[in-house]
Amino acid sequence: MVQTIFSLPNMKVLIIDDEPLIRKTLNYAITHRGWTAYAHDERADCARIIKEFGIDVLLIDYQMPAINGLDLIDGLRRSGVTIPAIMLSANAHAIDETRAKQLGVFKILSKPPTLKELMGVLAKAVVKQEKVEKSHFQRP
Repeated sequence: MVQTIFSLPNMKVLIIDDEPLIRKTLNYAITHRGWTAYAHDERADCARIIKEFGIDVLLIDYQMPAINGLDLIDGLRRSGVTIPAIMLSANAHAIDETRAKQLGVFKILSKPPTLKELMGVLAKAVVKQEKVEKSHFQRP
């Protein structure tokens, strides 16, 4: 069965961005597709939110005042969070792509992404994660 963005009705996205308008816009776009979005700034307790709400994918801004997105993802990875992370940046070329790959960043998107690009990347990240998780439970 081919999965599309519309066949992932229960997807939950955690948006982390320091700009309230960006959070509001991303939240609207994601919930308009029928998914659930939780939008917070970089000071949120991301690990708790992920665990409490069963978050499927992270959408994180790179440059924020309190912490950069890669450092935030690094901290989450160290605490055992393995869900896909997508990085947003107004200056995507400034991101250390090697470090991003090491931290398992699924994709780096330039701000502002198109709605089609954003929804497609979110869906692909979750579908890939589901395939990885299923392969761990299959016996050879």
